[in-house]
Amino acid sequence: MTTGEATQTLRKMYDDRMRSGQAWAAIVLICIKYSDELCDLSFSDVLEQEGMSTNYDNYSSLGRKLAGYVSVVRDFP
Repeated sequence: MTTGEATQTLRKMYDDRMRSGQAWAAIVLICIKYSDELCDLSFSDVLEQEGMSTNYDNYSSLGRKLAGYVSVVRDFP
C-alpha cells in the first residue's frame, strides 16, 4: 500500500465515522486491517498529508499493536 492509497482509505473511513464521533475507531480499524501494508509507512505522514491531527497517531500505534491479536470480522457500516 502506498502513502497515497493509505490516505484515500483513511479519508473515506474517517469521513464516514467523523459524523458519529468515532473517528478514532476508524483509525484503529484501518491500522488493524491494513497492518501488513502499513508497516513500511509513517502513519504520521499519512495523517499530515490529509491535514488531520497527528494526535491520531496514538490510535494508529494501538491498532498496529492489536493487529497481531485480533482480526476484523466486519467493517463499519
